Amino acid sequence: LSRASTSARQAGPHLWTGFGRAMAPKRVSNVALAGGAAKKTKTDASTLAAKCAGLASMLRESTDYPPDVLKMLSGIVVSSLARPTEERHPFQASIAAMIGEVLQSVAKSRSAQVVEINSRIAASDTEKAARESLATSTGDDVARRSAELEAAKHAASEATAAAAEALKALQTAKEEQKQGDAAFEEASSQKARLEEMINGEYAKLKEGTTTASALKAFLKLAKDFGMDHPLHTAASSTLAKYVDTRGTFDGLVLQELDEFLAQCSDRLSKTIADDEADRATRAATVEAAATASAAAAAADAARRMEVAAAQVALKNAEAAKKVAARMLKDFGSEMKEMAAQLDAAKALLGETEGAIATFTELLERSAVVKEVPLMAEVPPPTDAPVEGA
Repeated sequence: LSRASTSARQAGPHLWTGFGRAMAPKRVSNVALAGGAAKKTKTDASTLAAKCAGLASMLRESTDYPPDVLKMLSGIVVSSLARPTEERHPFQASIAAMIGEVLQSVAKSRSAQVVEINSRIAASDTEKAARESLATSTGDDVARRSAELEAAKHAASEATAAAAEALKALQTAKEEQKQGDAAFEEASSQKARLEEMINGEYAKLKEGTTTASALKAFLKLAKDFGMDHPLHTAASSTLAKYVDTRGTFDGLVLQELDEFLAQCSDRLSKTIADDEADRATRAATVEAAATASAAAAAADAARRMEVAAAQVALKNAEAAKKVAARMLKDFGSEMKEMAAQLDAAKALLGETEGAIATFTELLERSAVVKEVPLMAEVPPPTDAPVEGA
């Protein structure tokens, strides 16, 4: 060590000066530093924009928030996360928190999808056994539904014949009623028409408070009921006048009109009363036939519906049988597809987790640059004696 120190001193200060130059940090010009900083800033800005764009795209994948909210958040990812944490406004910080919540919701949804697919794959043996059992049971169901359809068709045929007989009996009863009730129905209709006129427009005509159309309708009714021409002509004149312009003759005309209408009403009442008993008998016969026919028709309709239902049931059973057979046949390919779905779901989950990691990085990004200690410049040695020389 002494010899090494002495040799160093003898070599002179040039040796130490060269060693100092070799160990001193290399000085970089200001222009070079500025160019490197600008290039780094440009690169950082491009990387930051790409990360924010990725986060915005991931936000739109959420199904737990309204589309308008997702669109809003996607549009302000840059303004909320581009700034370091020390420079963020409290509002930007709250938006950043919302972005984190949405990203977590996407992760939760995609994680649940992975779990769900894994569960289905785990239950594949049970699923295959269930499909085999379904194929057998649907085959048995087709045979049973076919037998039910044949039975329903036979019952419907018998019900249709019974309904036809009941309808024929009803038609016969109605025809007899129609023939017997022709006079009664006519009298009842005319009586109703007459009463309506007497209590309605005719009363207004007598008071002089109705219209020309009402007068025309009354005169037509009077003619239909056989009013003679002189009275009909007098009525058309009297009823057209206002009450305060009517004279003695008009009063006589009104009296005659009242008597005529009363006679018509009495005549119709007698006709109706005379045929009332026979009409009641005919009505009872028709009612009984109608009830029987309705019951038979309802039974026929019910049997037809049973046939239709049995046809639908058989068709559905046959379709179910085909579906069960296809499901059993497709089981292997479905398992392959499920595996592919699992890989895709895991990939999506991985993308989401990557986005969350990026979000966390941006969320926690700080403007404070940690200083890295540089190598201290070694001062040139002095001519002081070396210890132990």
